[in-house]
Amino acid sequence: MKTFKNNGNMRKRKKRASIYQQIADYLRSGEFTILQVANAVGLNWETARNAIQTLEQIKIVSSHEKNGKTYYYMDESQLIVFNENTLMGLPMDKVTEAKTEKLFGRIVERWRLLNPDRPINKTFLQKMLVRLIKEAGIKDIPFGWYLFGECAVMQYAPCDSVSHGAEQFDLPIDAIIKDYSRFTTTKELLNHYYTQAGNELYLARIKLSDILNVPFTEESIAMLKRNLRTFLFSFVKTEENGEIIEYLNGFASMVTRLINNVSINQLEDYREDISAAFMAIWEIMATYNLYESLLKQGLYAPSVLKKHYTLQIENLKCIANNYLGILDEYCPIMNVKSSLERFKGILEKQPQ
Repeated sequence: MKTFKNNGNMRKRKKRASIYQQIADYLRSGEFTILQVANAVGLNWETARNAIQTLEQIKIVSSHEKNGKTYYYMDESQLIVFNENTLMGLPMDKVTEAKTEKLFGRIVERWRLLNPDRPINKTFLQKMLVRLIKEAGIKDIPFGWYLFGECAVMQYAPCDSVSHGAEQFDLPIDAIIKDYSRFTTTKELLNHYYTQAGNELYLARIKLSDILNVPFTEESIAMLKRNLRTFLFSFVKTEENGEIIEYLNGFASMVTRLINNVSINQLEDYREDISAAFMAIWEIMATYNLYESLLKQGLYAPSVLKKHYTLQIENLKCIANNYLGILDEYCPIMNVKSSLERFKGILEKQPQ
């Protein structure tokens, strides 16, 4: 059973600086024990050990014994180079980058022409690109399910004059723009997108976020319980996501205990922390969804995906542990009688 620890009073969401990158950078300078790494990077021993073991499992870090101690060092031949413009820092060749940029740019240009008084946002842009990839049969641009549904691995960065050569897609782009222009808000678009895809998990995520973003009422708490149950059972268990299921179950259990054991006023006091914990759990789940989508698409070698995914997911788990630790502190201690105590109680009630 997984336990969740609150390493410090973490009320605001931490900036996601990777502890793995910090450790890797330090190990480039020599070979060190776990304690030395922990002290140098500013981590507790357990967190440093877990991170180093993860790096060793994916063969970025190696180790050897000396004087009865284990020393760790960086294997430069296995070093991962992170692409700042892609999800999970995944590699992407220049041809695919250029092609993705051109399609992004062409969609933006056609949108501005057809909707001159309405700026395009990134969520609309990503959904239109993915739909274009599918409908036009474009095979070499990686995409998958992530935080807000399907999106390209390469993230959009505004750039002038990058759409030349994508004019051949104007007809399907214009048709997609016309269809999506009927949605006035991002939420409306996402609800439609998830409904069309039959994705109950992502629909439940929207409902839970909506509930947690406004003050609690008796009605909204009842809705929270119902949608949390749907969310829980919509995340399908696989051979690789068992630990993520534990995080999800832990969150659901804590929220349910709070709902059942504290007043609505107390629950409202905890709402922001419940919401922050939920978003931390969702980021873990969405990152797994992206990893699984890309595995199925087959444009990346599984070993490459595994390395990038592992580094990302382990860092996210550290963040989620802090939020779940906070919720755990709020939960009343469960007073569960042992079997012996219950048996004694039965005997006391029996007539003498």
